Amino acid sequence: MEKALGHHNLSDKSNPTVLGITGNNWSRWQEQTDILKNIDVIIITHSRYIALCLDDDLRLAFSERREVLIIDEKINFPTYSFSEVYYENIRRMLPSIVLKDEFDKICKDLRIILEKQQTANNQNLVIRMRPSNSKDKIQHFLELINLNINDIKDLTKRSAIQNCAQGIEQWYSTMCIYNGGNIITFNRKHRLWGLKNNIILDASSNIDGVYHISEDYNVVSEKRIIDHSNSTFHIIPFNTGKGNIKKHETEYFKEIAKKIKHYHKENDQTLIICHKDNFPLIEEQLLRLSINDIHVAKVTIEFGEEKRQIERVKQSFAINWFGNIIGKNEYTDFSNCWIIGTPNIPLGQYPIQYMMYSKQKDLTNKKLELIQGSFKNKIFNELKNGYVASEIYQSLKRIQRNVLPNGNFFIVNNNKTITDLVLGEIKGVKNIEEIELDFVQKKKQESESNYIDLFIDYMRELPIGEYPKKDITKKLNIIHLYRVLKADRVKQLETYGYIKIKGKSIEKIDLWSK
Repeated sequence: MEKALGHHNLSDKSNPTVLGITGNNWSRWQEQTDILKNIDVIIITHSRYIALCLDDDLRLAFSERREVLIIDEKINFPTYSFSEVYYENIRRMLPSIVLKDEFDKICKDLRIILEKQQTANNQNLVIRMRPSNSKDKIQHFLELINLNINDIKDLTKRSAIQNCAQGIEQWYSTMCIYNGGNIITFNRKHRLWGLKNNIILDASSNIDGVYHISEDYNVVSEKRIIDHSNSTFHIIPFNTGKGNIKKHETEYFKEIAKKIKHYHKENDQTLIICHKDNFPLIEEQLLRLSINDIHVAKVTIEFGEEKRQIERVKQSFAINWFGNIIGKNEYTDFSNCWIIGTPNIPLGQYPIQYMMYSKQKDLTNKKLELIQGSFKNKIFNELKNGYVASEIYQSLKRIQRNVLPNGNFFIVNNNKTITDLVLGEIKGVKNIEEIELDFVQKKKQESESNYIDLFIDYMRELPIGEYPKKDITKKLNIIHLYRVLKADRVKQLETYGYIKIKGKSIEKIDLWSK
């Protein structure tokens, strides 16, 4: 984007009617704001939009004489997340003992909070809190950072330390959310601002929950043009959260790699999208299957920001990851796309998103209780589902970007709400197939076989009588008793007259031995 704006500015130097604000001219136009009002169209990047949130006067200068603001894609405001790992990483970057000592002092109260929450085993809860520290101590630390920041020559480290300093201000001055060993908050000035008429162009606005939490948004559903009736969508029901993948790491990537190879036909190009930490694991398994023609996405670090390298991918297989894929057009002609992870973010981020996009200063009386990893609060849960579905939808749309797509799309996910949201956004979906992972099926069979043995042994020891199914389920900790009762060995017990299976109970009619 910056490069395109730069080329435009070079071709229209004298009296520009359209101006692109880039990193090269950003400082200049902050000083020449009186000229801005005479320029018909001003184009800024998301990062400039976010910067203008913090400067009321400069934002007013950019807005003067304008009535229409068009935003391409959702604005993702930064959040500040403090954890022990984050603390250690920043501390290592600080160049002097003095700075490290001052950093220890200013972070002490935050670290005490983390320790208390861990001791109380609250990592899986979502809790609101207000850390506090004296304004003088905070100001002293910030001044010290400003005095020494130019001594840090590594621009990536410098940017990270400056970001941490901004975080220190926010963690100690706003309501924060604790979850998963993180204290999360955001700058209350980071909110959507606009003009008289504002348009956000976002292909996933129907499913992204942030557009449905406030009356400020009017979602206009445009008719879908691209018809996917010639494409096939494959659903593989498996929990692909990072934690569950880690539990089944060896089996999972080994089998997924085999299935990717199986469905890859001659002349196909296959895109694989995963969690960033997992791309070496799927790459290793593909290499073991003699698949060597693999392109792995690259990211270069420039001025503390991740800059994606743009290149046309010619290899037969490509691997990319969430956070690095949306907006990319290097895979336009690819025929297959595999989503082999779930793009979850920490649960604590969803109450933060609610405050950001609903213009609420806090959560008022909204409860943060969880049930099996989901919020009781409907709004937060819709934000969660909408975020994940939107990320998957946008990722799938990286391939077959043509008028008559004919691709194979594979989604490994066991949350039907999510997959229904994704498929509901795609026009013409009619070819849907379900694929079961072999290792999952094997474990199910082994588990059910164990439950069958457990049930038969339990019933053998009981005296003749009638027993409620719910009591048997609870006693044996069997999740799906109906599956056990359908097993041939159990049916034989009924055939031989040992038991009688009723609607809500099981009657033991006769005794039997091993």
